[in-house]
Amino acid sequence: YADRNQSFRTPYIHRYLLDIQKEITHNSAITLSYIGAEGRNGWYFYDQNAAPYQTGWASSDAYNAARPLNSGRFGDIYLQRAGLNSNYNAVIVKFTRQMSHGLQILTHYTYSKTLGDRGITGQGTQDTGYNYPQSVIRSYGEETFSHRHRLLFQTTYAPVYGQHLPGYLRAPLAGWHISAIATFESGDALTAFNGAGNQAN
Repeated sequence: YADRNQSFRTPYIHRYLLDIQKEITHNSAITLSYIGAEGRNGWYFYDQNAAPYQTGWASSDAYNAARPLNSGRFGDIYLQRAGLNSNYNAVIVKFTRQMSHGLQILTHYTYSKTLGDRGITGQGTQDTGYNYPQSVIRSYGEETFSHRHRLLFQTTYAPVYGQHLPGYLRAPLAGWHISAIATFESGDALTAFNGAGNQAN
């Protein structure tokens, strides 16, 4: 539930986009892009009934006895708070070339980083943001789902003979295209999380 002792701020994201495009020849162009996103007030869960942080508890009983509410009726009590920050920045170089007979080539390389609030265990903050005991010493760093490098190559063929067909034949006979796409990325492939773990389950 929400912590009533703190204002519950609404998360927001600022997005930025800048494109610079240069025509190389009459049928090819190169584009340099910057994409950015800045997130503020992300929600997370804070354990208000956690014992003071330390290493080497003698036993779970000793830990539970050190809780603020240590009557034995309560364990972890999570409060939802706002305050996590994140940042995404990417530079993209894209090249397109329109070839003869309806063939087009597109390729682009992306260098990016995803940064966010992290905890003492090195675990990145996930959607649910369970930040105990990770929130005791918070730091800001690159997230586990950050993919720094990405290369995409795509080729597309769309028939051009349809321009000379009657309108009622153009869609069924020439209104199609076929594409082949390949992507290469660095980083952890299993980065989507749900209540039971990552997408591998």
